[in-house]
Amino acid sequence: EINKRDLNYTVELNISGKLYTYTGFLDTGNTVYSHGVPVIFAEVLDKTVFEKLKNYESFDVKTVTLGNVCTKKAYILEDIKISSKKQKWVVKAGVVFENRMLSKQNNYNMILNYILYTDFMGGIKIWR
Repeated sequence: EINKRDLNYTVELNISGKLYTYTGFLDTGNTVYSHGVPVIFAEVLDKTVFEKLKNYESFDVKTVTLGNVCTKKAYILEDIKISSKKQKWVVKAGVVFENRMLSKQNNYNMILNYILYTDFMGGIKIWR
């Protein structure tokens, strides 16, 4: 059971000593998984982030959205801190940095992966 109020999380990325804070939206349709990690999508908050990511392991990931197929670079980040009002988690994931807004209403700037939720953040409850 996922309540609408439970879909937004605070996410902190520490990239080469610089802290980036995001509002992450749990997208139940995002199940992108590659190179042993779930993939999340984040807006570029600082153009210098790419310079800081040069020494991080990366891989290409193919995304398909509404008939649009493209390849994007994901960077493997460890110690990603995700928190809600009640809990905190530390996860490892691939992060694709997007040069565009991810929310039309500007109420989040990161799209979290559903696999993070099901496998690392306590899973789901099935009601019978």
